[in-house]
Amino acid sequence: MTMATGLYAFAQAPVNATGQSPGGISLLRAVSLSLQKNPDIQISESRILISEGALQAAGGTFDPLLNLSTMVAETTDKIRVTSSSVGVSQQLRSGIELGSNLTARSENTYANAISGSEATLGVSIRFPILRGRGEEFASAAENVAKLSLEKSQYDMRHAAAVVVYSTAVAYWNLRAAEEILEAQRESERRAQRLVGDIQQLINAGERPAADINLINANLTSKRAARLAAEQSLINARLALGEKIGLDYAGLQEAAKTSEGFPAYDEKIALIKNGPDLVKRAIENRFDLKSSQTNLDALRIAVNAARDNLQPILGVTVGANYVGRTTGENPLLVLSRREGDTQLTAGLSYIWDVENSKSKGNFLSQSATYDQQTVALRALQLSIGVGVENAVAGYNRSVQQLRESQLTVDLYTKIVENERTKLKIGNSTLLDVVNVESQRQDALLNHIAQRAAHASAIAALRYQVGELISNGSEIQVLSLENLRSYAP
Repeated sequence: MTMATGLYAFAQAPVNATGQSPGGISLLRAVSLSLQKNPDIQISESRILISEGALQAAGGTFDPLLNLSTMVAETTDKIRVTSSSVGVSQQLRSGIELGSNLTARSENTYANAISGSEATLGVSIRFPILRGRGEEFASAAENVAKLSLEKSQYDMRHAAAVVVYSTAVAYWNLRAAEEILEAQRESERRAQRLVGDIQQLINAGERPAADINLINANLTSKRAARLAAEQSLINARLALGEKIGLDYAGLQEAAKTSEGFPAYDEKIALIKNGPDLVKRAIENRFDLKSSQTNLDALRIAVNAARDNLQPILGVTVGANYVGRTTGENPLLVLSRREGDTQLTAGLSYIWDVENSKSKGNFLSQSATYDQQTVALRALQLSIGVGVENAVAGYNRSVQQLRESQLTVDLYTKIVENERTKLKIGNSTLLDVVNVESQRQDALLNHIAQRAAHASAIAALRYQVGELISNGSEIQVLSLENLRSYAP
């Protein structure tokens, strides 16, 4: 069930056109490139291949083995002995070992015209009594490898979720940097126009000459803010390019965004079902599934290590057909049915007196299992805390977005009022400059809050585990999950 980078299917919902600009990179394109080029995804794919190889190797223990051998010996007294054997053996996943063997031997004495041959055809079954008895222990290595493969697949899905989340945040940061720069440029243009207007009034004798200093200082501060915004835009663009995995030559593709922030709606509801979301996250999160799968694999390894503390005791039963004949073809024994049937039974016992290797391995596996148990509980707690924080962050982003929009609307009216009052002499130029600056701060804060709200949606979806679906082959991402959240 390998998930290749070209196999992501996107269930894209219609994107709201508010704030869109022509050209640039879309959110879909940014996420697609990240999933294709992000090194964490590529590393996860390699780990899946490694796990698949390990599983195949572990399953090779139960492959049938074909054994062939032949030998020719000639002594100084003119005796030539030829012996050959062919056999097939296989270990079953129950721990039982099956074997069959055909042995042929011929002896030719040059002084004697009559040669002698013998052949043996036998089958055997070995039953483990202590160590390795039962599929739980005989197939332990293969079962661990299966779980390791499953874990690596969960790890890849989790890595994909992290990439989608971080790419979305970087995308919204770039969008915010673009809008902030445009707002700073517009503020600089207004300041520049104000300088011209005041200069005309000064030239007409309607304003004192000292007013130009205040207006020029205001223009200088706006210009400095615009330069800082340009640098912030460069930083945001590089950050998105890094998430996407673009090299320097490809950064032009991430020059600007083509999608605006999620649409603002005053009726956006707050989330009140935090505990339910925690339960959903426990069911969805791939990092938790990975951790649980790893714990299951370690449990098998611990049981197998405990089983290896036992001595090796096995019972082997078999049947042979043995016969001798004249001539150099020993297979005539089988064709002529000139042999005898033998039944065999054997008992084997191996006891490692110290068994230091098995004891040490059991100690190590047990400690690793205990460690993973603690880590799993810590991860569950971390997920719960993460969801609660994401819910709180989302709710606050909704509230802050409402307040920031209201603040912008109020300051827009205040600026208009102050300019009207300035014309009739009821306000000062400093008052106008101050409320203009306050309105600009409110606008920049509103842009930041829109970016924070968009990032809060992505954070909540990530924490609940709703960015990457648990499909069998293709991971499906709905871009609508990055643009809205309905409690």
